[in-house]
Amino acid sequence: MKLNESDILELLKEDSPSRVFGLSLLPKNLGEDDFYAQSIDKMSYKFNYRENIKSFSDSRSKEFLMGRFCAHQALKKFIPYEHQVKIEANEDRSPQWPKLSGHSIKGSLSHNESLVCALVVAGVRGLGIDLESRGRLNERLASKVVFEEDLSYESLEDLPWSREDYFTFIFSAKEALYKTLYPQVEKFFGFSEAYISSFDFGRRTFEISIHPDSFLAQWEGIDQKFKGRFLESDDEVLTIIIWD
Repeated sequence: MKLNESDILELLKEDSPSRVFGLSLLPKNLGEDDFYAQSIDKMSYKFNYRENIKSFSDSRSKEFLMGRFCAHQALKKFIPYEHQVKIEANEDRSPQWPKLSGHSIKGSLSHNESLVCALVVAGVRGLGIDLESRGRLNERLASKVVFEEDLSYESLEDLPWSREDYFTFIFSAKEALYKTLYPQVEKFFGFSEAYISSFDFGRRTFEISIHPDSFLAQWEGIDQKFKGRFLESDDEVLTIIIWD
């Protein structure tokens, strides 16, 4: 099974049937004659992204332009392409999403080796998505991401994932939380600041809670628990957190 836009939207609509989502999921590795490659080249000139990438390596340039193209495609749900403007970068290099009729648009980008994904939502407090290749976290790497507070692999009966798949999911969920909260707190925080407190494979849901010893637990306006959704394919896992 491959990840596709229709399955992702169907998952999101389960929680918010009337909400509008701007979504784009595209292959990352393109040939020069590919339709998207030609469209990306036109976009880079339209919005003068050539200035942004002049000091980048070839691989970093392609990655940057692919991300911006994917973001513009997702924004089309809210703003016609011909009326869109350049997506500038914040100081931390994250995209600076435009405003829509007085409401802030929240967006999030992610990619792995083969796909790039952009999600845009209006009228929410925060948004984070993360796309990972399944099984990328082995036991050694997981020791820096997964802690005793996280719901253990052994406690999940009949989970059709390997330990590496589950560790990768935890990594992805914590990355999605970071993307959700960083624009609010503007402060780096690590994997130990939150933990997976609930997981339902059948419903493709999870909850991630702020550790009581974390500085986030005392941060005014920050929820102590966040609900998320996930979707897996044969090769990837995608996690999404929408903070209402």
